[in-house]
Amino acid sequence: MAAGNVVRDNVFTDPTNGITWDATTGSSAWGTQDHNLDSGMSGTGDIAGKALWSGGSSPTSYAGYHLAAGSPGKGAASDGLDLGIR
Repeated sequence: MAAGNVVRDNVFTDPTNGITWDATTGSSAWGTQDHNLDSGMSGTGDIAGKALWSGGSSPTSYAGYHLAAGSPGKGAASDGLDLGIR
């Protein structure tokens, strides 16, 4: 059984493919999660919403996947920076 995982400060593009677990073992058996955007979970620092990318709706580079000004998750990471890549 997977245990001790930490999922923090991430951006999920589809909450239906976000964080899941085996309900027979309990919701926290796999580890902890916090400060995620659109993970499909609720908890400390979690935000529901659609990310706005600096590279537009379909970025063509890694740098394009930084959060744009005004995007949910901007300045919302556990350390006060942006969620996702930096």
